[in-house]
Amino acid sequence: MDDTTDKIVHFELVQVTEASSSTAMEPIGFKRALNQILEKGIKVDVLTTDRSPSIRKIMREDYPFIHHEFDIWHVVKDTRTTEISSPGSSASATICGIAALVVEVTLKT
Repeated sequence: MDDTTDKIVHFELVQVTEASSSTAMEPIGFKRALNQILEKGIKVDVLTTDRSPSIRKIMREDYPFIHHEFDIWHVVKDTRTTEISSPGSSASATICGIAALVVEVTLKT
């Protein structure tokens, strides 16, 4: 989605038969869609995705010229809540780390 116009620039559908598993479908659709966008001459400066390891690897290896960020919902969702307590005490405290992230998606033509 272009953050300036709030319009969907491109999307892809991946058939189950195109991949070995449903997990393998995501990187196939991602690469296909991003390649289509780039082939149309649309400049992608920043791309925001979930924290998928396969997408992170693709971005790092195949598209190092595009700044890759994670969307805030997935960052917060992945934050773990940890309970700690003092030895010999029934009192406990909950520590919850919340990460703040500024997300900016910019597509320039």
